[in-house]
Amino acid sequence: MQVGLMTQEEGGMMALPTDWIVAKELQIRGSFGMQPHRYKDLLVMVERGKLHSEKLISKTISLEEASGILESMPQYGTLGFVVINRF
Repeated sequence: MQVGLMTQEEGGMMALPTDWIVAKELQIRGSFGMQPHRYKDLLVMVERGKLHSEKLISKTISLEEASGILESMPQYGTLGFVVINRF
């Protein structure tokens, strides 16, 4: 399960379905990202086909569309990673 950062208004607090988490025996781990010294290992995993980064990408957009995506983020208008690939 991946849980994102909360807004300042939420103060880092969120409700989670604990009955479901226990029933499914899920683990929740916190992370603030990957340390730069691990990037090489990450890219090797992608290169060897062990990590399928394309599954994380929900949408590719042009640079002109970026402002609309940024504006939708406070209302949780995005899912996965949006990648700018047209300039």
